[in-house]
Amino acid sequence: MTLLCGGLVTGCESGSQGAKTGVAVGALSGLVIGSLSGNAGKGAAVGAVIGGVGGAVIGDQNKRKREANASAQAPPPTYIAVTGTQRAALSNFAGVWNTTGWSYVIGDERRVVSGSGVGLMEGSNSLTFDLSIIVDEVTRQTNTGTLIFTSQTGGDVKMSSRFSTSPNPSRYAGTVSPDGGAFTFNETTQHANGMRRRIIMRFLSRDQWVVDVIDLNSNNQHLSSFTFTRQ
Repeated sequence: MTLLCGGLVTGCESGSQGAKTGVAVGALSGLVIGSLSGNAGKGAAVGAVIGGVGGAVIGDQNKRKREANASAQAPPPTYIAVTGTQRAALSNFAGVWNTTGWSYVIGDERRVVSGSGVGLMEGSNSLTFDLSIIVDEVTRQTNTGTLIFTSQTGGDVKMSSRFSTSPNPSRYAGTVSPDGGAFTFNETTQHANGMRRRIIMRFLSRDQWVVDVIDLNSNNQHLSSFTFTRQ
């Protein structure tokens, strides 16, 4: 044992290690004391018992102190309740949300839009997100739709979307970042106009996330951007 737990017994890692070291130190001390009294063997035995008990106490105290320090220095939990699977990350979309942003809604006209959404977990590996976007503040024209997220074995996530302005469903295959804070979806649906979208969703905090939509087949043109804030 290296230097008897580093500085005799005070450097022991646990009660067990401290007991073993205490026995060694106690026996050594008892041997010296016994020699002075004329009975080295008896002194070593007594010293071993005393040293073993003392070493166990000190070693256990060191272990508790180390665990307390580690707990105090541990970083606080992140806003994402990640359990090592994408299913836990999906649950962060659950709730009632307000959204603001911009989108190219008519031709090349870029408009400021707003709306709201509601996310609801369906079982342990699926989430439905109902969305309503006001695309024209004057006429109050609204685009409503539903996003359905489903976690897959192996860490992948599938998403499908259907909106009132485009009733044919669009499908996406995606992944989740290791910390559960970002989703990246690539569209798998084939469109007649050749558009193929990528949707990136990033959580800024537990109560806010952003969505960016780009067209992969048009020099990564930025099509829209939304910020969702929990109500």
